[in-house]
Amino acid sequence: MNFSESKFHLVELDEHSEAAGFFMVFTVPTFLVYSEGQELIRTARHINIDEIKTKLSRYHQMIFTEKDIK
Repeated sequence: MNFSESKFHLVELDEHSEAAGFFMVFTVPTFLVYSEGQELIRTARHINIDEIKTKLSRYHQMIFTEKDIK
C-alpha cells in the first residue's frame, strides 16, 4: 500500500529529549501514529514491520476513505 497522503517524521530523542517526555516514550525504538491529534498506534522495542503495515493500512483506508465520502 502507498501511504502518499500521510506524513512521517523521525524524531531523534538524543537531539530532542523533551519529545520523550511529551510523547511518553520510555524505550527506543518507539513507533507512534497520530491522526488529528489522537494517538492511533504505539509500538515499542520489538517492532514487527508487517504488523505495523497492517495497522497502518487499516487506519489509512478508514481515514482517507472517510474523507473522500464527505
